[in-house]
Amino acid sequence: MLSKIGYYLLKGISRMPFWFIYALSDVASWVLCYVVRYRRKTVLDNLRLCFPEQSPAWRRRVARRFYRGFSDTMLEALKMFTLSPQKAKERLRYENPQEFEQMLASGRNHIMVFGHYANWEWLMFTKLLYPRMRTIALYQRIENAFVNDCALHARERFGMEAMQAKHALLGLARLKNDGETMVAFVADQSPARPLIKHWTKFFGVETPVHIGVHSLAVALKYDVIFLDMRRASRGHYSVRATRIYTPGEQVAPYDIIDRFFVRLEAQIREKPEDWLWSHRRWKYCPRGEAEETHPQGDLPRKNDGEGK
Repeated sequence: MLSKIGYYLLKGISRMPFWFIYALSDVASWVLCYVVRYRRKTVLDNLRLCFPEQSPAWRRRVARRFYRGFSDTMLEALKMFTLSPQKAKERLRYENPQEFEQMLASGRNHIMVFGHYANWEWLMFTKLLYPRMRTIALYQRIENAFVNDCALHARERFGMEAMQAKHALLGLARLKNDGETMVAFVADQSPARPLIKHWTKFFGVETPVHIGVHSLAVALKYDVIFLDMRRASRGHYSVRATRIYTPGEQVAPYDIIDRFFVRLEAQIREKPEDWLWSHRRWKYCPRGEAEETHPQGDLPRKNDGEGK
C-alpha cells in the first residue's frame, strides 16, 4: 500500500512542469547542503583529497554547486516517469553524431561506459536517438525493492532493457555480436573489499575499481566507447563519444578500465561540481597499507573551516 502511495506521489511530481521542478530543486539543494547536511563531510573530504591545491573557499563553492546539480539530477530522474519520448530526445544531443554513427557501424557490439557525471540517467535517451540499436543497461540491484522497481520502470519506458551486472557475462554471451547492441555501463562505483582485483591511479590516489568493463570487452570482443556528458543548461545535455578500445588491440591487464578513469578524471577536472562527490569512493586502501595512512583517512578535520 505504502509503495503504491509512494509511486503515485513520485509520478505526480514528475508531471510538474520543468520550471516547477527547478524551483523545487533550488529549495531541496539548500536543505541538503545547509539543513540536512547530506553527506557534507564526505563531499568536502573527497574534494580536499582530489584538489589539495585549491583553497577551502573554492572547495566549499564547488560543494554548493554540487548539491544544486545533484538535486537537479534526482528531480530530472523523476521526470522520466512521464516525459514523452519526443521531449526526451530534445534534451540530449550528441556533439559528434557522424563520428558516433561510424563507431556504431563497426559490425561489433558496443559497451558505452560513463561515470556518475551530470545526469547519467538521461544517457538512457540514447536509445531514442538510435532506435535501431538494442540497448541494455547493466545495473546493481538496489536493496529497497520499491526504489529498485521505480528505477527499472523509468529506464524501460524509453526502450532500455535491464540486466543485472552479475549476470552480464552469461547474458551477453548469448547475444549475436553483430553490431546491433549497445550495453550501458556506469563504471566508477567502488567494489566491496572482497571483490577488489585492481587498483588504478585516480586523482593521484590508488583507487579500487570494478574490472567488469575490461573483462566483458576482451571476452566478448566488444568495442568500448566513453560517453563524455556535459550539462549544457538546466535540463539539456550534450555528449561526446570517444572509442577507447577496439577488439584485437594488445592491452595490458585491466588497461581498458584504466583508460576509462583517465578520461573520467579529465572530465571531472574541467567541471568538478557535476560528479557525484557524496559517495565514499576512497574508503579502502591497498593491502599492506595501514588504513590510517591512506590519503582519505589522513585528511585534516575541521581545521580549515570546510565543515561550516
